[in-house]
Amino acid sequence: MRVLLLRASVCLALVQGSGSAPSLTGYSFSPKAYAKAVLHSCKHSAAPVLGLLLGSANGKVLKVADAIPLFHTHALGPMLKIACMLAEEHCKATWLTL
Repeated sequence: MRVLLLRASVCLALVQGSGSAPSLTGYSFSPKAYAKAVLHSCKHSAAPVLGLLLGSANGKVLKVADAIPLFHTHALGPMLKIACMLAEEHCKATWLTL
C-alpha cells in the first residue's frame, strides 16, 4: 500500500511494502500530477485535503503520472468508496494504477 500525503509544497511519502514486493527507492512526479496535488492543497489550505495519485512502478521508482483531487473536508466512507471505484475505472481506461 502506498500513501502520499501532500500539504502545500511539502511532500511526505510513506511506503508500506509487503514481504514479496521490492522496496521503492524513489518517486518521480509528472509536472501535471505535482501541480494538481499542490494547487488543491493550496486552494484549501485551512482544511485537510484528500486525493489519489495515479501512476506505475518502474523497477524501484514509483512514477506518479496524474492526481485526482477528491475532498477538502473529512472523508466519509461511502463517498470515498464511490470515488475510488470511479478512479479504478479511469485507471483501467488509461493503463495506470492507484
